[in-house]
Amino acid sequence: MRKVLSLILLAVLMAVGSYAATIDVKTAGTLSTLIPESEKYTTEELTLTGELNGDDIALLRDMAGCDRDANETQGKLRTLDLSGAKIVSGGDYYFFNSFMGVKYYTEADQLGDYAFYGCKTLENVKLPANTTYIGNVSFYSCGKLDGIEIPAGVTIIGEQAFRGCTSLTSIVVPDAVTTIGDMAFSQCDALLTATVGSGVTNMEGAFLYCKSLKSMSVSDANTEYADIDGVPTDKAKTRLVLYPNGHSADYTIPAGIKTITAYAFAGLVNMQSITLGPDVEVVGDRAFQESDMRNVTLNEGVKQFGDFCFFSCPDLEAINLPNSLTTVGESVFYGCESLKTLHIGKGLTALGSGMFAGCTALEKVTIPGNIINTGENAFQACTGIKELTIEDGVETIDDGCFTDNYGLTTVTLPKSVRTLSANCFSNCSGLVTFNFNDGLETIGDYVFSNCPALEDVTMPNSVTTLGDGAFSNCTGLKSIKLSDGLKSISEYMFSYCSELQKVNTGNGITTISDGVFSGCEKLSDITFGSKVKKIGSFAFSYCTALQNLTFPEGVEELGDYSFSSCGFKEIHLPASVKNVGASAFYGNESLKDVYVAATVPPSCGSDPFYLIADEPVLHVPAGTLDAYKAADVWKDFFAFYEDGASSISALTKDGDVTFTNGGKSANGDVKVYTIEGREVYKNVTNNGTVILKPGAYIIKANGKTMKTVVR
Repeated sequence: MRKVLSLILLAVLMAVGSYAATIDVKTAGTLSTLIPESEKYTTEELTLTGELNGDDIALLRDMAGCDRDANETQGKLRTLDLSGAKIVSGGDYYFFNSFMGVKYYTEADQLGDYAFYGCKTLENVKLPANTTYIGNVSFYSCGKLDGIEIPAGVTIIGEQAFRGCTSLTSIVVPDAVTTIGDMAFSQCDALLTATVGSGVTNMEGAFLYCKSLKSMSVSDANTEYADIDGVPTDKAKTRLVLYPNGHSADYTIPAGIKTITAYAFAGLVNMQSITLGPDVEVVGDRAFQESDMRNVTLNEGVKQFGDFCFFSCPDLEAINLPNSLTTVGESVFYGCESLKTLHIGKGLTALGSGMFAGCTALEKVTIPGNIINTGENAFQACTGIKELTIEDGVETIDDGCFTDNYGLTTVTLPKSVRTLSANCFSNCSGLVTFNFNDGLETIGDYVFSNCPALEDVTMPNSVTTLGDGAFSNCTGLKSIKLSDGLKSISEYMFSYCSELQKVNTGNGITTISDGVFSGCEKLSDITFGSKVKKIGSFAFSYCTALQNLTFPEGVEELGDYSFSSCGFKEIHLPASVKNVGASAFYGNESLKDVYVAATVPPSCGSDPFYLIADEPVLHVPAGTLDAYKAADVWKDFFAFYEDGASSISALTKDGDVTFTNGGKSANGDVKVYTIEGREVYKNVTNNGTVILKPGAYIIKANGKTMKTVVR
C-alpha cells in the first residue's frame, strides 16, 4: 500500500514540475486565456495549432525565459512545436529593442526579427510549415537550442538568426532558401555539419567562428556554390568561401583557387599550418583574422592582401612576403604577437597602415629599398625591435610608423629619406642615437616627442621644415644644432626638454614660435642666428637656468610671457625691438638691469616686467631718457641710466637731484655707498671728482637718498 502511495505522489510531483500541453488557438491573440497562469512557468513541452499573433508570440517568449521587454523570467519551455500553427499579423508588439527604441510586430507567415531572441530554455523548435522568412536575430543566444527544423518554404534566413546557439549540432538549409544572412549561424560552437540546398545564392559570412564545424556540403544542383571535400567554394571552384574549422589541422588550398574570400579562415582554432595553393592571387579582408595557426606558407603568385587579413593571429611566428605581392590593405598583420621573423619582398612599394603594429616579438626588421613609403603606424608598438635597417630607396617614414618602439636604440637614415612624418619615432623611450641623412627635408609634428634617452642632435642643413613639438618632452636631450635651412622653429618644439643646456638655432631662423623652449629648466646657453625677428609667446617660459641673454640685432617682437619665470639678472634688448608682449619677463625675480638700445621706446603689453627684482634699473641710449621716462611701462622703473652721458645720474622718480662729475654738486656733504651698504666715499663737496667703478651705488646728499648705476 505504501509503495502505491509513493508512486502516486511521484506522479503528482512530476506533473507539477514538468507540464506538457497541446492547444488549438482558434482565435489569434487568445493563447493567454488557454494556458492557466499557474502553468505558464511550469510548461516544458507545448504543441500549438491555429493562428498566432504578436500577443501569442510574446507569451511564448515569456514561457521560454525572456519576456517581450527582454527581461528574464522563470519560464521553462523546452520543446515548442508550431508546425501545425500559422503566424498572422495583429496584436501588440512581441519584442521591444530598448537600445534602438523599436517595437516588433508579427507579419503573416514570417518568424519576425527577435522572435525568440534570448529565450534561454528553448531546446527544440518546429516552425510553422508555411513560414517563408526567419528574421534577423530570431534565435540569437538561445544557448540550449539543439534542434531546429527549417520549413521547406523558407526563402530567407536573416542576419544573426541563430548566432550563439551553442548547442546546435547540425543544420539543413532547404532548397527554397536563397539568402543566408551575415553571421546567421556564427558562434554555433557545437555545430558539426551543415548542408546547403540548391537555391542559396548568398551565404558568405554566415558560418563564421563555428569552431567545431567539420564539413559543409553543397547541393550539386546549386548554381552559385559548390564544395571541395566539404570546403565550400563558388560554383567555378576559383573562390574559397569558408574553411570549416574542424576540417583539418593542416590544410593546403587546392589548385585552381584564385581568391580567398573575406573571413574564409577567420577564428580558426587548433590549426597548425596553412599553405596557399599555386593559383591564389587575392586574400580577402580579414580572411585569416584571429586564427591560431602557427605557420602560413605563401605562394609566389599571390598579389593582394585585403584589410586585416591576418589580424591578431596570436601564434603566427614567421612570414615571408613573396616578390609577387604588390598590394596590401591596412593592419594586415596587426597584433600578431608571436611573429618573430619577417621578410618583405621586392614587389611592394608601400606598406599598409598599421601593417605590423603590435607585433611585439619582432626583434630585427629590414625595410628594403623598394618600399618608398613605410605606411602609417606600420610598426607601432613593436616593442621588441632592437635592430632596424632602412635601405636606400625609402623616401618617407610615415605617420606613427615606429611610435612606441621601446626597444629601439639606434636609427640610421639612408640618403634617400626626405620626410619623417608626424610621430614616426615618438615614445621610443630607448632611442639613444639618431643619425640623420644629408638630404632630409621635413621633420613632422612630434616626430621625436617623449624620447627621453636621446641626448644630442645635429640636424643637417637640408632640413627646411620642422613640425610642432618635434622634440617635446625629450627629457634627456642636452644639446641641439638646428639646420641653417630652417626659417622658423615651430610651436613647442623642445618644450619640457628638462636636460637641454645648449642650443644653436642656426642662421636661417626668422621666427621662434610659441612655447618652443618652455620648461627647459637647464637651458643656459643659447645662440641665436642673425635673422631672428620674432620670439613667440611662452617661447622660453620657465627656463630657470637662463640668466643672461643678448638678443641679436634684428629681433623686433617678444611675445606674451616669452621669457616668464626665467633666471635673468640682466637683459639686453637690441635697437630693432619694437614690441615687448604682455608679461614677457614676468616672474624673473633676479632681473635687476634692463638694457634697451632702441631710440624710440618699444610698445609694451600689460605688465611685461611684473614681479622682477625690487628697484630695477633701466639703461637707455643717450638722448632718450626723457622719452623713456614718459613712456608707458618704461617710466615705472625705479632708476635710470642714460648711456654715454657725461654725468652719473641718480634720479628719484621726481628727478630733483643730479650729481655731475667735475661740475657743481649739491651743497653739503655727499656720501656714496655700495648697494650692499658699504661706504665708499664721504665728504665729497663742491667741485670734487669721484671716479666710481662700474656698479650700482647709493648716494646721500641734502637729505636725499638715491641710487645710481655706473657702467
